[in-house]
Amino acid sequence: MNTSDIEVFLCAADALSFSKAAEENFMSRQAVSRKVGALEKELGVSLFRRSQRGQRLVLTPEGQRYYDFFRVSQRRWEELRASIHTEVGGSLVQVAYLEGLDFLPSLQQILRDVQDKYGMEGSLSTYDMHDLTETVESDKYDLILAYDTPRLNLFREYDHVVAGYIPMVLTVRKGLRPKAKRASDFSDLPVATWLRKDQTPEEAIRKCTEHCLDFGFRCSSVKVFPNRDTVRAAIELGHGIGICTEIDRLAQSSAVETFPLRGHSTLVCLWRKNERNPVVRSIVQDMKDNTKD
Repeated sequence: MNTSDIEVFLCAADALSFSKAAEENFMSRQAVSRKVGALEKELGVSLFRRSQRGQRLVLTPEGQRYYDFFRVSQRRWEELRASIHTEVGGSLVQVAYLEGLDFLPSLQQILRDVQDKYGMEGSLSTYDMHDLTETVESDKYDLILAYDTPRLNLFREYDHVVAGYIPMVLTVRKGLRPKAKRASDFSDLPVATWLRKDQTPEEAIRKCTEHCLDFGFRCSSVKVFPNRDTVRAAIELGHGIGICTEIDRLAQSSAVETFPLRGHSTLVCLWRKNERNPVVRSIVQDMKDNTKD
């Protein structure tokens, strides 16, 4: 029996609404309906029916009995996991995520759930994407959010699960070209990038050009700046254009507009294969379940 289906059923039963359950679980209404339907098929009963006026859901007598049973079982399960966690030790879940990202709402919700279930807090830190190796080797973090790249194969002691698929966008100062309708209208302008650790300007230009081509944008030139902040300022002032994910803070700036690019970046969550902390394992399972939907 899928615990994710049960949790969605309990949420829908509390709200008596598939739509509200979808909002709380960061999934579509159709995904909630599928999960409840899968649970009903497994149990062999209907869990909900529409009220006489058809305006809201109502638990069937069988649904109420299963709701009461699952609620009691869930509380006992959480008490057991919390007890095991206390024996394992630790009071924080340390999470490192990429600098510049607006933190994923789904992971924020998972961390809130961790605090509710286990009385633990999630400690959040950022790192530059080019410092991934140093971040992993520091052994400080329980979970690390990273872009899916071949480099992940180097970390043999870690496994990873998809945390989300993020569309790529071109960022341009608002009003730079009022009649522009697509990213290719800006291909003659320089793309702004910055120097990473131990990187030469020539390497930065080559990496940026390759990055642009990966997402279907052919740039004519690249401007290299000292750091991320100067790149953001340059793009907001119209001294260059930029390529980033749509959840990057730059893409959320009121000074820029964005144009969709081809493809997306895959964000993954890394964790140690031999991880014993049940809280971390629970978070990973939640992320797997969310990705399936």
